[in-house]
Parts: sequence; structure tokens; C-alpha cells
Amino acid sequence: MQVPFFSVVIPLYNKQDFISQTLNSVWSQEFQDFEVIVVDDGSTDSSLSTVQQFRDSRLRVFTQQNQGVSSARNVGMKNARAPWIAFLDADDFWGIEHLMELERLVLKYPEAGMVSSAFWEVKEESELVFSGRQLRVRTNLIDYFAAASRDISVVCSSSVAVAKKTASRIGGFQSVSYGEDLEYWARVALHHPVAVSSRKTVAYVRGRDGAMENMEKVVETKDLLDNTTLHSISPSVRMLIEHLAHAKDIELRRGSIIRYINSRLSSAIFQNWVCGNIDTVVLMSRLFLIPVTRESRKWYFFSRMPRVAIAVLQKARVAVRATYRFSRDYAF
Repeated sequence: MQVPFFSVVIPLYNKQDFISQTLNSVWSQEFQDFEVIVVDDGSTDSSLSTVQQFRDSRLRVFTQQNQGVSSARNVGMKNARAPWIAFLDADDFWGIEHLMELERLVLKYPEAGMVSSAFWEVKEESELVFSGRQLRVRTNLIDYFAAASRDISVVCSSSVAVAKKTASRIGGFQSVSYGEDLEYWARVALHHPVAVSSRKTVAYVRGRDGAMENMEKVVETKDLLDNTTLHSISPSVRMLIEHLAHAKDIELRRGSIIRYINSRLSSAIFQNWVCGNIDTVVLMSRLFLIPVTRESRKWYFFSRMPRVAIAVLQKARVAVRATYRFSRDYAF
């Protein structure tokens, strides 16, 4: 059997209303040298039977008891035959140029361990139509940590492809409650260059109980007072802190890694502030690493304000948002 260029790995759990659109977006690719690996993670709806209705020799389906998205992705990666593994969540979808753009990056940057196109973030009820080709497209190798410190969404779990040899070297996704994808991209970037394209070829759909929504639920429900050490901020920060302490091969990127860690800390401070965990915000102010660069400076100074001032600003934010919702709901 001829080895395909891409193995498309799709973890599946209770996405019966979306998986057909997702798979059809793969079959519609202009670049057709791929296999599709769907790993059903113990779905309790008709997701699995929906997938089994597709008749294509390139489709391979694996099933397991519910173990989480990391386990499902790892099963897909283990069974991938292609030299490049492209990931796609079961409720997102691709434009027809996606795999062609990833192949372009692979060929242009053979040293890359991960490649990614850009993506649209859309609401569930919206209808995104990929139309026309973007005329001005930039491709380049990036300092992932510097780029992610400015915008954590520099890549997403439906836009990336990882070299199988890279995955074999660094292992699989961690089994954690959230942030497993960010930890994995950071782990790849520690060892390999990352190539990106500005061409938007992916629709990441919000509002379907995806990874970002689940992360927000965890942030709102867990005991955030535990987030008072850098190790507890996120899986990616925990991994990077350990590397900063022990690895000797990342000195040239130490500055950008510190920027990334501070940006994740800034995000955690914002989330705690929004949830009203003012004591946690104050405690976390001491966790910033030096130097604190432009991306995190606002939250660094904010978290060092008097506690009463932080609390007043939080209440003002709640009031303003409530007023905005009222005026929007009752606007003529």
C-alpha cells in the first residue's frame, strides 16, 4: 500500500451533528494524498455510526472507551502511516486548500517539525464560506514562543500538522483537563522550527463544547486559589519551567520562553480577575519572571495595584457588561 503524505487524525466524542461536515471538508481537499484516522472515544450518540456510513478506502476507524481527547489523538498518531500528521477536531472544518497549503510549507521548510495555516474563529450559528484565493500570503519560520506570547492562537488544533518523526521523538499529548494542545505545540517548538502561513484555510467553530469552551469551564469551576505557583498556571508553563531549570540547549530562546510564560500568567490573572478571585490576582503578582516585556506589562502592574482597587475595577467591569447586555437585549 502506498504511503500517503498526510495522516489526518480526528478524535471523536459525541459530535453526531458535526462530524459529517468535518469529514466532507477532508474529502473535498484539492490535495488528495492522505488517509483519515477517526478515533471514536466512547461516543454515546450516533457519531460512530455516522462515520461508518462513509465509504472510502482511505478511512480507518478505531474505537476505545472514553479516555479523553489526548488519548484519542495519541491512538491516531500511533496508527498513522504518513510522514506528516494533520489534526482536525470533529466539529471544525477545512477549506479546500488546507492540505495543499500545509504541503507547501513542508516542502518550503523541510527543517520544520510543525506547520500550520491560519484559521477563522466563527460562532456555531454562522455560516462560513471559503471563497476565492488570498492574493497576499506570507509564509515563514517563527519563534513560536515569541509569537504565542503576542497571540496564543498563532496555531490551533485543527490547523497544524506535525512530522511523525517529531512525534516519535517527543511523545504524545498529555492527559490533562485542559491545555493539552498548547503544551504539545510548546514541546514541539522546544526541539524543532515551526513554519506558518497567513492563508486562512480552517474554520474553528466556537459554541460546540470544544477545547476552548471546556478550558473556560475549568477556569470558572476549579479552585483557582491553587494557581499561586508558576507550575500550576498551565501544563505548557509547567513543562517550560522545568526546561528552564534543567535544559542547557535553549539559552538562545530563554528570553522568548520567559515572554511566553509571562503571557500565560497574564491570561491566568485576567481569568481570575473576571471570576472575582481578587486574592489570587494579588498572590500571582509575584510570579512574573524578569524581564517583563510589553505583552505582559499591563497585567504585571495591574496585579500589583492595591487589592481594593482591583476589586473596584472588577465590580465596575461586571456593571458595565450588565448594562451593555441590557441595552443590547432591549435595543429597538
